[in-house]
Amino acid sequence: MQGPVKAADFREYYANHLRLGLTPVDVALTLGRLVEPSPGTSRAEEQFTVRLSPQFFKALVTNLTGLLAAYEGQFGTIPLSNKTPQEALAGMKAAVEEIKKKRTPKAKR
Repeated sequence: MQGPVKAADFREYYANHLRLGLTPVDVALTLGRLVEPSPGTSRAEEQFTVRLSPQFFKALVTNLTGLLAAYEGQFGTIPLSNKTPQEALAGMKAAVEEIKKKRTPKAKR
């Protein structure tokens, strides 16, 4: 078998939301991202669903588990959060604002 080739319509997505679905014959991973439609509110905007056979899902989990262990071995443990989507968005916005402040040159006095 030859190496993988990207399809002409290949797309890359960012996801920070996951919804799982199970049937006896497949596993569905619905991925999306948290959005803020108006200040102080948030919701998950689902972008696509990937359906996998149970066997492929198990192989994927096995590979991801190994990849996670390698990543954390190199870069440190990834902390998990129990924040609500609203709290997570507020934290992300605050972090972005802090980064902007650090990058903005201070005015001369």
